[in-house]
Amino acid sequence: MIRVIGIGSDHGNDSIAWQLIENIKPQYSSHFDFICAQHNAMQLVNDIKGQDHVVLLDALLAEHSTGEISELNPDELQQDKHQPSSHGFSVANSLALAEQLDMLPKQLWLLGISVDQQTPLSKQQLKTSEYQLKQSLDKIIDLVQHSQS
Repeated sequence: MIRVIGIGSDHGNDSIAWQLIENIKPQYSSHFDFICAQHNAMQLVNDIKGQDHVVLLDALLAEHSTGEISELNPDELQQDKHQPSSHGFSVANSLALAEQLDMLPKQLWLLGISVDQQTPLSKQQLKTSEYQLKQSLDKIIDLVQHSQS
């Protein structure tokens, strides 16, 4: 099973990962174990511990069109080419800690949702984000299934 961790809170655009998970969970529960996590470095390390396949979903301050989901790699985060998540929590620092503790999963995908700090996503932007997330998760299912055969 692939673990998907939505990082955020229940405040404003920081809740976007949680909203998307709640919207798609029924369709994807046979392939994914979904978790909505607060922005806490040790919790994130514990949530990925022992997992082979992990997807991290987090709101990022808008670098792309608001609501757009982009796939990032850990090196980009560590090189500060992307803004920290909207709540100031550094996913890169948590991943660095997990790496030092030898707790990183075999496969890790980082999906960032571009948000504006002050303007909520419209219903259309939320639908677009949901569609893009489904496309990303379908691709991840295929990759994992091919790697296991």
